[in-house]
Amino acid sequence: MNKIAKQIEKYVIPEISSKKPVFCVTGPMASGKNFVCAEFEKLGFISIDLDKEVHKVLEEKTPDVFKAFEKTAENQGIKIRTEDDKLDRRALGALLFSSPALLKKHEDIIYPALTENIKAFIKSTNEKKDDRPKGIILNATVIYKTPKLLDKCDFIVYVQAGWIKRFNRARKRDHMNEIQIMQRFTAQKNLLDDYKATGKKIIVIKN
Repeated sequence: MNKIAKQIEKYVIPEISSKKPVFCVTGPMASGKNFVCAEFEKLGFISIDLDKEVHKVLEEKTPDVFKAFEKTAENQGIKIRTEDDKLDRRALGALLFSSPALLKKHEDIIYPALTENIKAFIKSTNEKKDDRPKGIILNATVIYKTPKLLDKCDFIVYVQAGWIKRFNRARKRDHMNEIQIMQRFTAQKNLLDDYKATGKKIIVIKN
C-alpha cells in the first residue's frame, strides 16, 4: 500500500458517513489530484475531472469567449484564435491568469453551465440501481467558486505537495514556460485559505 492509499484509509474513509457520499479532491496546480483520485477509484469510487468538463463547456461557449476576450487579447499581443478558427486554450490561459478581473469574467461565462452539467452527473450516478459507485469525487481546483457544487460536497480532500515538486511536474507535464507556471501558482497561493473560509471540513493528503 502506497503512502497516498494509507492516508486515504486512515483519514478519509472514516469520515464517510453518507450512503451516497460526494466530496471534492482539490489542491493547487500539479499537486497530484489525479493520482489521489485514481487511488479512490481503486476502492470503488467514481471521479469526474472538472477541468475536462470545463473544456467541454468551453467548446460550447467559444463564440462567447471570442466576443468577450479577443479584442483585449489582441491589445496585449495575444492571439486566442488559431488559423483554423479554433480557440487556443493555452493562449487564453496566458491572458486570463494575467488578470484576476479577466479570469472572473471568464468564470462567469463558463461556471453556470458547468454547474448544471455536474449536478446532472451526480443525479444520474446516484439513480443507478446496478453497479453504483461507493461515492462520487469532484476533482476540481477551485470548486469553492461554484457554491452550488460545493454544497453537494460532504467534505474536502486537499492535496498538498512541495513547491519545487509541483513546479517540475508542471513544466514537464504541461510544457509551460516559467512565467506561465508562476502566474498560475500566484493565482492559487491562497487556495487552502479559500477552502477554509467555506467552513467545509478539510482533510489534508500529503503527496
